[in-house]
Amino acid sequence: MDPLRDPAAPLAAARARALPNSDCVSVSEADAANYLSPGGVPATTTSRAETCDDGSCWPQCPAGTGVAGNACVKITIHGADGTGDLLNQLVPHGSDSHGVFGYPDMNGWPAFDGLTTQQAYWEWLSRSHDHGLKLIVMLAVNNSVLCQLAMRLGAFGCSDDGAVARQIQGAKDLQTYIDGRAGGPGLGFYRIVYSSEEARAAIQAGKLAVVLGTEVDTSWGCTTGAAFCNDGYIRDRVAEYHAQGIRVVYCTTTIRSAGACCLNWECYQEFSHQKRSAPPDQWDRFRTEPRRSRAGSRTRVGAPRVVASL
Repeated sequence: MDPLRDPAAPLAAARARALPNSDCVSVSEADAANYLSPGGVPATTTSRAETCDDGSCWPQCPAGTGVAGNACVKITIHGADGTGDLLNQLVPHGSDSHGVFGYPDMNGWPAFDGLTTQQAYWEWLSRSHDHGLKLIVMLAVNNSVLCQLAMRLGAFGCSDDGAVARQIQGAKDLQTYIDGRAGGPGLGFYRIVYSSEEARAAIQAGKLAVVLGTEVDTSWGCTTGAAFCNDGYIRDRVAEYHAQGIRVVYCTTTIRSAGACCLNWECYQEFSHQKRSAPPDQWDRFRTEPRRSRAGSRTRVGAPRVVASL
């Protein structure tokens, strides 16, 4: 079993699998076909991919590869010193270069300006909990535009809905994994909660309460031109979110959509300032009341069925 999912695997093997070097990956020829370079170009057709089949390939090559008839392919992800990490260079507060060595070196990440590497491994969360962290909101985050600028797996695609589904399920799988590490169901420190009552109970029991949420631009395909994205459609999709255990929704990240809270960062900052300036008894209107953006388009600012007050 993959050490990443096997709670009985040695911690060193699990860490190495979860926190790999990010400069490049070495994979079989078949697996290499699933990697896409920025812009959606197959990585194997670019200078990012290097093939070896002479029997003296890189030590990271999967067992049985790197020989005639079963080549090993090394694909550049972030590149030497992170200089090939285009996405990290473009996002706000990202750095032009960064460390790329994972466990056991942990060279240069996690760091505040390295936004494309693992930032919240479960052991780090455990230490935070040990030192007083009581509750977190686990947001499933995606941006379909920025996704196009990163090296990625083609099978995943860049859609928001697919990313949300994988990440929400991943959070649930993580709870099962941590429970397994602790000795069985319910014994781990990480507890997903679905109501304020469950959150309080988890915290009182000494657990870390985890609330599931989303932060994407175009949930359910609701782009600005999506005529099907009407109120009835959105209500049904919100009900599906709720059934999946999602309790917090940020309905925009960086681009405008049919359900966006705002049109741009300037608008978002104004919206946040207005909420902070309002008396507490008026805060609910910033979550549920349809409002108009500067451009006059109707925008939705949340859904009371989804947002939980903890």
